[in-house]
Amino acid sequence: MTAFNLLDLDTTVRITTVADLAGLHNGVYLVQAPPTKKVEPSSLPYVVFFPEEFQFDGTFDGDDLTVVYQFQVYDHKDNGLTPLGNVWDALWGNANPPASKASSGFHRRQLSVTGDNSVVECQGVSGGHMLMEDSDAIGFFLRFQTTYQKG
Repeated sequence: MTAFNLLDLDTTVRITTVADLAGLHNGVYLVQAPPTKKVEPSSLPYVVFFPEEFQFDGTFDGDDLTVVYQFQVYDHKDNGLTPLGNVWDALWGNANPPASKASSGFHRRQLSVTGDNSVVECQGVSGGHMLMEDSDAIGFFLRFQTTYQKG
């Protein structure tokens, strides 16, 4: 059994996000966007994601790592809500009805971790609007819990 590699999981989440949001974003960044990144009228939203919380659960037979990822999506207020709504839909995914597994997005989706082929199960946890005072930006956040199993 090998140890968990959070960077492999981060890479998997980023690759999945870029693929699922094809044509809907103006960049996907881990932890923070570059300081030069600004929301602009007539541009697409950009996405920042990061591992917000970790919890390990180990036994002699295997280990679980639960990671909650937060996705923050930013856009210019003059672009309206449609671009943000399209990104929300793509991040949430296509698991419908509830018993089905998604083939896109992060709610009810299984991913194979880049680098070690472990299965990661993803579930939506929470979300909301972000208010940014003195800014032309509007946005939202979504949180997804991933369960990464080894052993």
